Amino acid sequence: MITEYGYVWKGVWVGEESRMALARVRLTLCTKDAKCPAGKRRVSADDYSCTKCEAGRYRSQDSSDEFACTKCPAGKTEGGSSDRQSIDSCSEDCKPGYYCVAGSASSTATCDAGFFCPAGTKQKSDQIKCHAGHYCPQTSGRGDNPDRQYRKGFYCPAGS
Repeated sequence: MITEYGYVWKGVWVGEESRMALARVRLTLCTKDAKCPAGKRRVSADDYSCTKCEAGRYRSQDSSDEFACTKCPAGKTEGGSSDRQSIDSCSEDCKPGYYCVAGSASSTATCDAGFFCPAGTKQKSDQIKCHAGHYCPQTSGRGDNPDRQYRKGFYCPAGS
Protein backbone atom coordinates (compact mmCIF):
# COMPACT_ATOMS: atom_id res chain seq x y z
CA MET A 1 0.00 0.00 0.00
CA ILE A 2 1.36 3.40 -0.95
CA THR A 3 -0.05 6.61 0.52
CA GLU A 4 0.97 9.95 -0.87
CA TYR A 5 -0.24 13.51 -0.44
CA GLY A 6 -0.48 15.89 -3.36
CA TYR A 7 -2.93 17.79 -5.53
CA VAL A 8 -5.08 17.25 -8.57
CA TRP A 9 -4.86 20.05 -11.16
CA LYS A 10 -7.16 19.83 -14.17
CA GLY A 11 -7.55 16.09 -13.62
CA VAL A 12 -3.80 15.44 -13.40
CA TRP A 13 -1.98 14.30 -10.24
CA VAL A 14 0.57 16.85 -9.08
CA GLY A 15 3.04 16.17 -6.27
CA GLU A 16 3.17 18.03 -2.96
CA GLU A 17 5.71 20.53 -4.31
CA SER A 18 3.21 22.17 -6.68
CA ARG A 19 1.25 25.11 -5.25
CA MET A 20 -1.15 25.53 -8.18
CA ALA A 21 -3.97 23.31 -7.01
CA LEU A 22 -7.62 23.60 -6.22
CA ALA A 23 -7.83 20.93 -3.54
CA ARG A 24 -5.49 18.78 -1.52
CA VAL A 25 -6.24 15.05 -1.72
CA ARG A 26 -4.84 11.89 -0.22
CA LEU A 27 -4.04 9.18 -2.75
CA THR A 28 -3.85 5.58 -1.58
CA LEU A 29 -2.74 2.92 -4.03
CA CYS A 30 -3.25 -0.69 -3.11
CA THR A 31 -1.15 -3.11 -5.06
CA LYS A 32 -2.30 -6.69 -5.26
CA ASP A 33 1.24 -8.06 -5.55
CA ALA A 34 2.78 -6.24 -2.58
CA LYS A 35 5.10 -9.11 -1.61
CA CYS A 36 8.21 -9.23 0.49
CA PRO A 37 11.44 -10.27 -1.22
CA ALA A 38 13.01 -13.68 -0.59
CA GLY A 39 14.48 -14.00 2.90
CA LYS A 40 11.83 -11.73 4.40
CA ARG A 41 8.21 -12.11 5.51
CA ARG A 42 5.32 -9.71 6.09
CA VAL A 43 4.87 -8.55 9.67
CA SER A 44 1.06 -8.90 9.75
CA ALA A 45 -2.05 -8.69 7.57
CA ASP A 46 -2.44 -5.01 8.49
CA ASP A 47 1.24 -4.15 8.15
CA TYR A 48 2.83 -4.38 4.71
CA SER A 49 6.36 -3.91 6.01
CA CYS A 50 8.81 -6.80 5.73
CA THR A 51 11.11 -8.29 8.34
CA LYS A 52 14.02 -10.72 7.89
CA CYS A 53 13.27 -14.38 8.56
CA GLU A 54 14.28 -15.57 12.01
CA ALA A 55 17.55 -17.48 12.41
CA GLY A 56 17.14 -21.13 11.38
CA ARG A 57 14.42 -20.29 8.84
CA TYR A 58 14.21 -19.21 5.21
CA ARG A 59 11.64 -17.94 2.70
CA SER A 60 11.96 -18.32 -1.05
CA GLN A 61 10.48 -15.80 -3.49
CA ASP A 62 7.87 -18.28 -4.77
CA SER A 63 6.57 -19.10 -1.27
CA SER A 64 2.78 -18.96 -1.10
CA ASP A 65 2.75 -17.96 2.59
CA GLU A 66 3.95 -14.38 2.85
CA PHE A 67 3.62 -14.30 6.67
CA ALA A 68 5.82 -17.28 7.61
CA CYS A 69 9.31 -18.54 6.97
CA THR A 70 10.11 -22.25 6.58
CA LYS A 71 12.20 -24.02 9.24
CA CYS A 72 15.59 -25.45 8.25
CA PRO A 73 15.34 -29.26 8.18
CA ALA A 74 16.36 -31.30 11.23
CA GLY A 75 20.08 -32.08 11.33
CA LYS A 76 20.94 -28.83 9.50
CA THR A 77 21.72 -25.31 10.68
CA GLU A 78 21.94 -21.97 8.99
CA GLY A 79 25.27 -21.33 7.26
CA GLY A 80 27.54 -18.52 8.40
CA SER A 81 26.77 -16.26 5.43
CA SER A 82 23.11 -17.21 5.14
CA ASP A 83 20.82 -14.96 3.12
CA ARG A 84 17.73 -16.91 4.33
CA GLN A 85 16.37 -16.91 0.75
CA SER A 86 16.21 -20.66 0.08
CA ILE A 87 16.80 -24.08 1.61
CA ASP A 88 20.43 -23.62 0.53
CA SER A 89 20.68 -21.23 3.50
CA CYS A 90 20.47 -24.32 5.73
CA SER A 91 23.82 -25.55 4.49
CA GLU A 92 25.71 -26.76 7.56
CA ASP A 93 25.34 -30.15 9.22
CA CYS A 94 24.70 -30.05 12.93
CA LYS A 95 28.11 -30.28 14.69
CA PRO A 96 29.31 -33.60 16.13
CA GLY A 97 28.27 -33.90 19.79
CA TYR A 98 25.02 -31.99 19.22
CA TYR A 99 21.59 -32.63 17.72
CA CYS A 100 19.54 -30.06 15.78
CA VAL A 101 15.74 -30.21 15.54
CA ALA A 102 13.99 -28.50 12.60
CA GLY A 103 14.47 -24.73 12.75
CA SER A 104 17.77 -24.79 14.66
CA ALA A 105 19.87 -21.70 14.03
CA SER A 106 23.03 -23.32 15.42
CA SER A 107 24.30 -26.46 17.17
CA THR A 108 23.28 -25.84 20.79
CA ALA A 109 21.40 -28.97 21.99
CA THR A 110 24.10 -31.21 23.49
CA CYS A 111 24.14 -35.00 23.46
CA ASP A 112 23.94 -36.65 26.87
CA ALA A 113 26.89 -38.22 28.68
CA GLY A 114 27.19 -41.92 27.75
CA PHE A 115 25.99 -41.17 24.20
CA PHE A 116 27.46 -39.63 21.08
CA CYS A 117 26.00 -37.72 18.17
CA PRO A 118 27.71 -37.75 14.78
CA ALA A 119 27.45 -34.68 12.51
CA GLY A 120 23.90 -34.13 11.26
CA THR A 121 22.09 -35.75 14.20
CA LYS A 122 18.42 -34.69 14.00
CA GLN A 123 16.94 -35.22 17.46
CA LYS A 124 17.71 -36.40 20.99
CA SER A 125 16.27 -39.87 20.32
CA ASP A 126 18.91 -40.30 17.56
CA GLN A 127 21.78 -40.30 20.12
CA ILE A 128 23.87 -43.48 19.98
CA LYS A 129 25.17 -45.33 23.05
CA CYS A 130 28.89 -45.03 23.56
CA HIS A 131 30.79 -48.16 22.49
CA ALA A 132 31.79 -50.73 25.12
CA GLY A 133 35.26 -50.05 26.50
CA HIS A 134 34.95 -46.27 25.90
CA TYR A 135 33.40 -43.39 27.79
CA CYS A 136 31.53 -40.51 26.22
CA PRO A 137 31.21 -37.23 28.12
CA GLN A 138 28.54 -34.75 27.11
CA THR A 139 28.98 -33.39 23.51
CA SER A 140 30.79 -36.50 22.24
CA GLY A 141 30.86 -36.85 18.48
CA ARG A 142 32.32 -40.39 18.38
CA GLY A 143 31.64 -43.49 20.43
CA ASP A 144 35.03 -45.11 19.82
CA ASN A 145 37.43 -42.23 20.45
CA PRO A 146 40.84 -43.80 21.27
CA ASP A 147 41.54 -40.98 23.75
CA ARG A 148 38.45 -42.02 25.72
CA GLN A 149 39.19 -45.71 26.03
CA TYR A 150 39.08 -47.22 29.51
CA ARG A 151 42.30 -48.69 30.85
CA LYS A 152 42.70 -52.44 31.09
CA GLY A 153 41.18 -53.96 34.19
CA PHE A 154 38.19 -51.58 34.22
CA TYR A 155 34.69 -52.62 33.24
CA CYS A 156 32.99 -50.23 30.83
CA PRO A 157 29.67 -51.35 29.27
CA ALA A 158 28.12 -49.65 26.26
CA GLY A 159 26.52 -46.33 27.17
CA SER A 160 29.11 -45.36 29.78
